[in-house]
Amino acid sequence: SESAPGSTVLWEFTSADDSSNLGYSYGRPVIAKLQDGKWAAIFGNGYNSTSGKAGLYVAYIEAGKTGWASGTNFRFIDTGAAVGTSPNGLSTPTVVDVDGDGKVDAAYAGDLYGNVWKFDLSSFTMGSAVTVKKLFSAVDSGGKAQPITVGPEAMLHPKGGVLVLVGTGKGIEDADVADMSVQTFYGLWDSASPDVITRSRMLKHVFEPNVKITSVNAKTLASYSYELRTVDTATPNWWDAVSNPTGPLGWYVDLVEQKAADSALKAYGERVIEDPIIDAGRIVFVSATPTNDPCNGGGEGWINVMDAVTGARLVVPPFDLNHDGAFDDPDRIGVGKSPTSRRVSPVGGLPTLLGPEPPCVGAACSAQPKVCYQEIKRSDGSTEMIPASCSASTGRLNWRDLSR
Repeated sequence: SESAPGSTVLWEFTSADDSSNLGYSYGRPVIAKLQDGKWAAIFGNGYNSTSGKAGLYVAYIEAGKTGWASGTNFRFIDTGAAVGTSPNGLSTPTVVDVDGDGKVDAAYAGDLYGNVWKFDLSSFTMGSAVTVKKLFSAVDSGGKAQPITVGPEAMLHPKGGVLVLVGTGKGIEDADVADMSVQTFYGLWDSASPDVITRSRMLKHVFEPNVKITSVNAKTLASYSYELRTVDTATPNWWDAVSNPTGPLGWYVDLVEQKAADSALKAYGERVIEDPIIDAGRIVFVSATPTNDPCNGGGEGWINVMDAVTGARLVVPPFDLNHDGAFDDPDRIGVGKSPTSRRVSPVGGLPTLLGPEPPCVGAACSAQPKVCYQEIKRSDGSTEMIPASCSASTGRLNWRDLSR
């Protein structure tokens, strides 16, 4: 109640419960059922902890009501990574249920050193051994580590295993604003391959130069102006133990752009500091270029939509540029070229994906195209609704009777 808000709080977990490893928590917890049938909060340990380590917390939700005891109702799973001159820390995790039994099999998360970790929770108990595997270390073409401060997304790979999608970049400290280091978005295949995933074993995508266009709605004659870019159409010839043992184990695209005044692709400090989302086989992520200009509401950025499995641009345009309800040639930036990215300025956070409006019913209704929306909340407080193509299905696919 309003008079006693503390009565509505089940528990809290603070540095008093683990003074060594819990840092400043920027990430989100994941609520999931474990293999032992218990529900748990699963979260990264955050940044700037006393130990400087990166690790994953698993805390039993129900048992937390009576207080916390390490090894009894919560556990810190250390990645084992050595702590350097600056402290490390684990960001938001994502969890996967590979066999469809409703229980967590693994968790994936990135850290400030650019490592992507896999935590095997397929037989988790508070006392069981947990295998922690470094899936990947994110570095730019010069070998410089790329920090990860967002939660990855994960999906089943069509050839087996799990595809982990994550972007790099940091926007926590004052010095981060001026950082012009090249950051990257990655698609990592956690496969049966014994080989280590490196940039050299991944398909490289490249953004084409930016273009500015004006699109006109033929019916209303309203015009809309955009800055857009697109990526190539290459697709990975995936690793196969027999037929392609040196094949790619993922894909990546460096977050660089070529503006009108540039003669080549250039790093402007673009980075991923919002969690990506998977939408019906497409990966959607916002990349931001911050600024310290007090007159600019947080800088500018891009909303990017790509094929999640291949990293290539989509065949069907993801944005309805002329607002006519169709996703066709007027929404392209060239013959057969769907845009991958749309400039957002001031920069916005991760879009909220909204389904189509209810269909018109009755004899007076004309055929209505199905249009969904990406709601962008900008850093200056404004909101924009971007017409976007809908997922293959936006309705209920199944349900579960919770009374049984």
